[in-house]
Amino acid sequence: MRKLIVLSMVLIAILVGCSSEPEKTFQNPAEVIKALDKHNVTECNDLGAEAFLANESVICFIELGGGELKDVMFNISTYADIKQIDLFKDKCKKNDVGVFPDCSKTLEHTFYHGNVMMSAFEMYFSGTTKESTLGYDMRHVSKEYIDSILEDLAD
Repeated sequence: MRKLIVLSMVLIAILVGCSSEPEKTFQNPAEVIKALDKHNVTECNDLGAEAFLANESVICFIELGGGELKDVMFNISTYADIKQIDLFKDKCKKNDVGVFPDCSKTLEHTFYHGNVMMSAFEMYFSGTTKESTLGYDMRHVSKEYIDSILEDLAD
């Protein structure tokens, strides 16, 4: 009887392990952009990976469903290890990264897939001609759109 219980538990563990596929990993943002083939991603520029504690980070414009919010930028960062993402999130919550004036607020607009971290936000310039500052205005992206991005990444 004891052997039957142990055998049953081993079989259950194997079934659970086989039923859940690991999330796809990406070597760099270019692979992420290629996977987003159902979305119009344009004007990508290097963002400097060090600030995000990432292997690589880029910022791109992405057109959201039907052309709404054309000025939304997506930050795409890839990591060698998910622990790096957790380290960035911890430092960001403490505003100890120097990426944005209020990094912790950025996390409200961030989503993840495997070793990829993406944030969506709108950028704007404010100030006078003598004194101009770069600012940002966070705008939520619909859950349906984020789901469609995550679905593209899973393909």
